[in-house]
Amino acid sequence: MSQSCPVDALTIPMTEAPRTAPTAEERAAQTNGQHGPPPPSEPSPPAPRRGYFLPGVIALAALLALGAAFGAGDLSHRGPSILAGRDVAEQLALAMQAQAAVSTAPAVSCPATEPVREGLTFYCTVAPWRGAGRRELKVTEVDSSGRLSWSLVPTRPAG
Repeated sequence: MSQSCPVDALTIPMTEAPRTAPTAEERAAQTNGQHGPPPPSEPSPPAPRRGYFLPGVIALAALLALGAAFGAGDLSHRGPSILAGRDVAEQLALAMQAQAAVSTAPAVSCPATEPVREGLTFYCTVAPWRGAGRRELKVTEVDSSGRLSWSLVPTRPAG
């Protein structure tokens, strides 16, 4: 006796046909007639350039305008017109300390203010220091920008 079965209920497994080795023509078509690895792919086209030039120029112009407006472009500043005695005394004391190569600076006092004038000479006083009594410093203005030179005035023998 035969049983009947509906066709859609019957599942027949599909099997692939057995593979065969590719023919010479198939191999030639796969490698385009070349032996070895496939050819390298062509380089991709360069990315489109972004427009950074014009914004950069605008930013540079804005910075230059701000610098000019606030005087940053003025590099030839005038020197001081008056020398402050306290600042001069401090610089002289540090210079004497460095020259003597000692750890303590002498106490120096100078006039409260001196005008800045090339060749102008004034005197400062050095308190007793390193076994010497009270001394004087001769200070000369080297140029009109406030640079100074100094020297100890020789002591006069008492008598």
